[in-house]
Amino acid sequence: MGVTYGVHPMDQRLRAGLPEYGLADVQYPDGRNPRLTEIHRVLEELSGFKAEYDPAPAKGHSWGVTIEDAVQPEKGPWAHLRTLHYSSEDEFIEIYFEKGWPDLIVRIVAALAAICGTLCIVPDTGDAPLVIPAGADAEALLRTWEHTRPMSDGDVGDKE
Repeated sequence: MGVTYGVHPMDQRLRAGLPEYGLADVQYPDGRNPRLTEIHRVLEELSGFKAEYDPAPAKGHSWGVTIEDAVQPEKGPWAHLRTLHYSSEDEFIEIYFEKGWPDLIVRIVAALAAICGTLCIVPDTGDAPLVIPAGADAEALLRTWEHTRPMSDGDVGDKE
């Protein structure tokens, strides 16, 4: 079974909860949820990966995209990005990763943070969240995130 990763824009409520995970009480700038058009742009610019988009759903329903290694989709990094309550391509939308490789998820969220401001990845494992401010180095953040040391078997392998 895989890990679900919530992606939340930094706000006062989220900022107030960081100390309970032992994270410094830093005054990160606020962020916002991305637009689907921004998600498409980030995924199109993600070198070495391909994205397979679900058809546009009816308003209020979930929507998703599978991101896979372009050369070895069966063996390389992958992730399932999902949205909540789809409305339109230009509306702000809540996102999460249903499953996937943490290193790919962090790369995608770091690219979105460059557009949307500070975002926070919250795994459903109880591990500390990862705060990703705009302009953050995804590789450096990944090395410091407790959730990725060591990477759990549930985050890699079968996509089902």
